[in-house]
Amino acid sequence: MPTIVFANSKGGVGKTTSALTIAQVLTQAGSTVSLLDADPNQPIKAWAARDPERLPASFDIVPDIGETSILDAIDEAAVRSAFVLVDLEGSANLAMSYAIGRADLVIVPMRGSQLDADQTACVISLIRHEKQAYRRVIPHAVLFTATSPAIRSLMDLLRIMDRLDKAGAGFRSLTEAIDTTTPAGRMMMQMLGSVAEFEREMVRERNLAGLAQARELGRQLGRRRALTSEQRRKAVRWMQEGQSQAEIARTFDVHRSTVSRLAADIRANTRKKC
Repeated sequence: MPTIVFANSKGGVGKTTSALTIAQVLTQAGSTVSLLDADPNQPIKAWAARDPERLPASFDIVPDIGETSILDAIDEAAVRSAFVLVDLEGSANLAMSYAIGRADLVIVPMRGSQLDADQTACVISLIRHEKQAYRRVIPHAVLFTATSPAIRSLMDLLRIMDRLDKAGAGFRSLTEAIDTTTPAGRMMMQMLGSVAEFEREMVRERNLAGLAQARELGRQLGRRRALTSEQRRKAVRWMQEGQSQAEIARTFDVHRSTVSRLAADIRANTRKKC
């Protein structure tokens, strides 16, 4: 029976949620499913314990799976269920290697971030090593579980796609006409790259124009100062009177480095006048 393994060496990418979702969809479609919880935190076991009665007889959850028991657990589950799903720990270990070796399909969930892309590439590399070791094809796919708010431009997306491409993984969107496994899809990504370069140049030009206008208007650029002009004058006077920087910082409720920078500015201005 098909064994589907959910693997990524990074935690928090949506492995458990993906495994549970697919398991429930298969169960609702009339299939029998065994879901193996191979994460030491046992999230699936905890989920099932909240309401045991909601689980149909065709949905079997097997908890407490470790490196020494995972192969036997997969074989035993394959005898009684049409589908065997394995939710692994978010780290690269022997359990991951063993499970990938038995998998009919490896799903690598990831979120839209460069860190996730790097770890996903590592898992794809591991799958290739297992393919060589077992002398068989191990089908695998990357599943985007969420797009991070950090992806704010095409350039960010293209960097992630480039990392996956270097790992030998193609990209196929289920909602847009993008498929980097075909010549037309690769051409589309190249066009997006040109648009991204144009977008970056436009943003740069707007930023430079905005900074120039702000300077013309006499606006202060950068972070707002921790001390007002009046507080700075008082701090300078107190330092001249011999008060310590630590005491002044406590008075204005600021970090001592703020007062230290003010003192350094005063010394620099004094040297310039001399």
